Amino acid sequence: LELPDEGSLGVDFQYANRIGGGVFGGDKPAIGRWHEHFYATLEAYLTQQRFAGKDQSIMATVCIRTPDLCHLVPPPPHWELVTKT
Repeated sequence: LELPDEGSLGVDFQYANRIGGGVFGGDKPAIGRWHEHFYATLEAYLTQQRFAGKDQSIMATVCIRTPDLCHLVPPPPHWELVTKT
């Protein structure tokens, strides 16, 4: 797995969390696919000497590279008001 150059995914995950993983699930094959992609991505980060100290960065990269594996749930609109104040 070759990661693209910094920023070519359109988002820099190094200094901000863009995804949280409080809950995830699926059937056995889906969990197996997640495991495969997550650890392949982690290995790519390490091999390419990228910062891999936050699982959110790895999770976000997996979701961008394999969108059929992730169902992202956006926060309710009223949360925006809380985060902007």
